[in-house]
Amino acid sequence: MCFIMKRKVEKQRTILMQHGFAGDEDLTLESLQYDLTLLQSATNNFSNENKLGEGGFGIVYKVLPLIHPEMSKQLSWKRRYNIIEGIARGMLYLHEDSRLKIIHRDLKASNILLDTYMNPKVSDFGTARIFGVDQTKGNTKRVVGTFGYMAPEYVLYGRFSTKSDVYSFGILVLEIISGEKNYDFSEEYDESNLLSFAWKHWRNGTPLEFVDACIREQSSSEEVTRCMQIGLLCVHQDANERPLMSTIVLMLSSLSASMPLPKEPNNTTNSAVTSENNHSSTDSLLRFSIVEDDSVSLSMPR
Repeated sequence: MCFIMKRKVEKQRTILMQHGFAGDEDLTLESLQYDLTLLQSATNNFSNENKLGEGGFGIVYKVLPLIHPEMSKQLSWKRRYNIIEGIARGMLYLHEDSRLKIIHRDLKASNILLDTYMNPKVSDFGTARIFGVDQTKGNTKRVVGTFGYMAPEYVLYGRFSTKSDVYSFGILVLEIISGEKNYDFSEEYDESNLLSFAWKHWRNGTPLEFVDACIREQSSSEEVTRCMQIGLLCVHQDANERPLMSTIVLMLSSLSASMPLPKEPNNTTNSAVTSENNHSSTDSLLRFSIVEDDSVSLSMPR
């Protein structure tokens, strides 16, 4: 388990508030689910011995396994569904409703902040690109992002668009449902990665077997099936066949909305993992972030 202390909060807050994602200024430290005393205890008072490394916004610490059971209980199926829908609406704002079209390029679980009411907020725009009014695609020779979340056309050719964000969203949806991480898939399953595991249960008509075991009994089979279908549509190898965020929001908000059937994912690029991502041999990593608005980031532990 680990968590991230974010130092550059002013910079991040400015970016997020510009796009309407963070800014609950009335929140206080006391409104956190996990108070500072608990965090100090879990990290041995933020000791250097517990320091795992540093990211763009702060230090990552190894912590004791104090928080995982509480967080798992809080993330019920209803809350996970609301989180998925909230992330979709946030990405729709970036892609279509904002004055400027914004491609995030690093959408992942640790870049989704949850407030004290478990409402999601997209964060960390350090790799984001702003598109012109008529621009739909971009190219780069410097691919930045996180393996396991990046679309194949971005990894292989440096091409990014709203559809590459959609791919990342699809991975995130499948992680939220299953409680598994795509880049660190548990060895207890026969499948090689999360997409193969999701496709197997979709193909076999056993969606509830894909759900995180700690919430399986309380989950809605209809909603799980819909979310799995959306996730698999989003990770299509061909970017043109992935849905727009506006379509995804509609599919999530209306159970009567029709959806095409997904195709089996091509896992050539999905299984790419770097040593940087395999920073821990444990299969239970909990990440949450302390920022100025006292949000915690989305966690999908097993």
